[in-house]
Amino acid sequence: MRLEIIQLLFTLVVRAQKSTECNSPLYCDGKFLKAVQMNQVLKDGKEIVDRATKRPAADVVNAFGALTDTSKETLKIFIEENFHEAGHEVDKVELMNFDDNPAFLDHVNDPIFKGFAKQIYKLWSTLIRRANTTKLYEGCVSSLLNTNHNFIVPGSRFREFYYWDSYFALEGLNQGCLFDVSRDMILNLLDFVEDYGFVPNGACIYFLNRSQPPLLTQMVKQYVKVSKDEAFIKEHIRTLGKEYYYWVNHHSVKVDCPDGKQDCFLTRYVVNNTRPEFYREDVETALPLASDMQKQLYADLAAGAESGWDFSTRWVPGSKGNKELLASQEATLRGIRTSDIVPVDLNAIMYANENAMYEFHATLSKDMSPNKDYNTEKMKMYKQAYETRSKLMASILWDKDSLSFYDYNIIAKKPNKEFFPSNIWPFWAEAVHSSIATKKNIIGAFNHVQNARKPYPGGVPTSETKGSLLQWDYPNTWAPLEYMIVESGLNAMKLLKHRCIPEFRKIKRLTTQVAQTYINTAFCAWYNSGGSVQGSLPKKEGLSEQQTGCMYEKYNVTVMGGAGGGGEYEIQTGFGWSNGVLIHLLAKFGQEFHAPEKPEEYCNRK
Repeated sequence: MRLEIIQLLFTLVVRAQKSTECNSPLYCDGKFLKAVQMNQVLKDGKEIVDRATKRPAADVVNAFGALTDTSKETLKIFIEENFHEAGHEVDKVELMNFDDNPAFLDHVNDPIFKGFAKQIYKLWSTLIRRANTTKLYEGCVSSLLNTNHNFIVPGSRFREFYYWDSYFALEGLNQGCLFDVSRDMILNLLDFVEDYGFVPNGACIYFLNRSQPPLLTQMVKQYVKVSKDEAFIKEHIRTLGKEYYYWVNHHSVKVDCPDGKQDCFLTRYVVNNTRPEFYREDVETALPLASDMQKQLYADLAAGAESGWDFSTRWVPGSKGNKELLASQEATLRGIRTSDIVPVDLNAIMYANENAMYEFHATLSKDMSPNKDYNTEKMKMYKQAYETRSKLMASILWDKDSLSFYDYNIIAKKPNKEFFPSNIWPFWAEAVHSSIATKKNIIGAFNHVQNARKPYPGGVPTSETKGSLLQWDYPNTWAPLEYMIVESGLNAMKLLKHRCIPEFRKIKRLTTQVAQTYINTAFCAWYNSGGSVQGSLPKKEGLSEQQTGCMYEKYNVTVMGGAGGGGEYEIQTGFGWSNGVLIHLLAKFGQEFHAPEKPEEYCNRK
């Protein structure tokens, strides 16, 4: 379907949305935010935009305007007098219907891994929250967006929930049959679509300028599959359609058609705004540039945040091996061109959403109701959309010489022939067009994964760009990427069909190894930081009783159990998506995996 038609369909919908303008002089722009951020009054720039006011917002702004001294020390005092501690209006919640021995543990045979999994499962009770703005006096403000249901936070510095994090957390929640929590999480996201027309990056006002990888439809699909709450689709199908149209209308970019006869579009990340939570960092990065280039840089930095990969040399063309660009984090980020890139993973997600929406409407069209014709028409539209996207991905994102999907640079009009785990996502989405779904091509695509992971004990690196200081680059690995490789491998095995052929066995072996390595990496990091299992695994020698084991947001592939690093903030623990992926993989593979026999030795392997 042409973009103009979809835009016409959506016109009446978007007019009813709440404003997405972030006009707060405290949390989005203005002299106060500039003074606090540029003076580095607080160590973490995110903290000030996460503090609710103790007084009405207008009084705080006026009091700041009356200050004659805006030194760092004065501003510290001003903040303490006028703002609560970050997270003041977010309450911890008792996790209801919590089963200490969830059914997925029956699929984990090893006693050490079973004890490990049980403890990580219990972490959900430490990460569940609910917004409670009734704590604030009349006129006081918070940066939190309104939510009506409980949610899971990632951990540590994060007091709100994030869009794409939620998908991977839900994979773990669903394995534990915590369907009430999953449903609450999804309802919050659906409410955001109704309120704003899309799901913001996170549940704060300063995230209203951007979204994140659009996985809401996939969350609904997975939730309904395991909970059997099939009425949920009928209730929320139109809201899911709204989000889809948002991505088509605001994130489509024209690409060359294979036949040259009509307009063709794929999807990219693109934002036309700034990041208040990293105000100082972005200003200092942009400072050496001309003003018009600064504006574009701010937009591409925000688009990089929208991608979830904030940040990676994936968005910096020509950075691999470029000593000048890799000289510092700021130098690298000055080369960021996120909006010039057509990402493989985003288009894989869009395909998966189009396919899921087709399936939803196909099911609903069987219902003899006044909506039958509507559902039949939508079913046809989404089918055409995913078939068209699959052909375009095969034509533009697939490279027949190196046998891989690659991101495509619309300015250079060529693929970025570098390995990123995102290259494999079309297999997760089952978006691989039949014209390229051959044994040769499937093995070729997964050979890139095998070659990338082979030198390292701790997982598949996020990139092969050595020397980068960005956190979505080597040597880090992230739970969502490991998850997608495993799920992609499982779907590739379906494409190959025959279990006895060498190609099937090779993909199965690689998929199993990736899953085992992630579980071992997470286990070793937890063990090295104080984790233990009563009766099976004593605490590592030299650690105190207060050290009880950490799950990290990212890991270092060069060291088994090493914590990741780099980026704009310190390594965080908790950690929602790491927990979710671990539980998901143990539920799938736990019967065949075993903990290291000598963890003190194994968990320091390089």
